[in-house]
Amino acid sequence: MPILVTQSPMLQQEGGLAGLVLDFSQLGRVLAEIAADKAPDLSQFSHQVYNYSELERFGLNDARLTGDVEIRGEPVVAISVEQIQGYVALGSVLFGAMA
Repeated sequence: MPILVTQSPMLQQEGGLAGLVLDFSQLGRVLAEIAADKAPDLSQFSHQVYNYSELERFGLNDARLTGDVEIRGEPVVAISVEQIQGYVALGSVLFGAMA
């Protein structure tokens, strides 16, 4: 059974890997079903949130996640691999011209 998360700070804590995010009306319906001794049908909820640092910690590949997925805490990359390759090529040309 997935972890029911209503607020994102829960996923910022150490050890929180992932959760099924529900808004408060969805949470109310789920809790009403639980109070009526019914097993809640969670298949209708698909927005899953994962903690990037915990995915990395356990060696899980985020490319394999499917559905409505959000990864929180992912590092921001300011420069792409293609840009780095371009700068290295330019530097090589300039360095070669100076030699």
